[in-house]
Amino acid sequence: MTYRTADRAHEMLCPFARTFIRVGQVTAADAGCIGPKCALWRWQTTETWRKAVAAVAKEIDEAPTSSKAAAIVAKDPVKYGCEGMCGAGGAR
Repeated sequence: MTYRTADRAHEMLCPFARTFIRVGQVTAADAGCIGPKCALWRWQTTETWRKAVAAVAKEIDEAPTSSKAAAIVAKDPVKYGCEGMCGAGGAR
C-alpha cells in the first residue's frame, strides 16, 4: 500500500464497500475509501509526521520533538498534511 493524504484516499475503492456493490446495497460512488474516518486507517508516522511536529513545535516555541507539539498534530493530522494507508491492505 502506498501512503496518501486523506483527499487522495477517496480515489481508491474500499475492499469492504466494494463487496456490497454486487448485492446492490451500495452504489459505486459510495464505494470509495473514507480515509481517516475508517477504523482501519493507519497514519504514517515517519517523515511527514516529523515535519508536521517540528513545524508546530517551532510555532509554539518548543523543542522539535516536543510531545506537546505531537499531541497537537495528532488531534488533526489532516490539517498538517499527514499521510496514511488502509490498515486492511498492510504496509507498503
